[in-house]
Amino acid sequence: MAGEHRPIVNQLSEIEYSFRPERSLSQEVAHSAMATDVVTTLQTTIQELAQAVANMQRAVDELQQEQALQTQAILNTIRGRWDAAQNGAQSAEAILVALSPNLAGKVNALPFVPSR
Repeated sequence: MAGEHRPIVNQLSEIEYSFRPERSLSQEVAHSAMATDVVTTLQTTIQELAQAVANMQRAVDELQQEQALQTQAILNTIRGRWDAAQNGAQSAEAILVALSPNLAGKVNALPFVPSR
């Protein structure tokens, strides 16, 4: 049509793009060093946590052993096996001293003599 004015469209004006400047080599090196530091820190943290879990497991194991010994000492007492002189290591006295070495020589269990 005569007299119609059509704007000239530049092909580049229709293209949407995002401008992202390239990183410099020094930025890439710095980024890589930070990533290495993060990995090293994470590895150290994981090792520390693993050590803490191992320490807790040892403590739990020790408590379980102590509980088993305490239970055995109670059973030995009920059965009349409290003096080490007569019953040796299977006496309540021996187990108590094993659990608390500072009781050595301080526990004077009387021999069990059943009354008849």
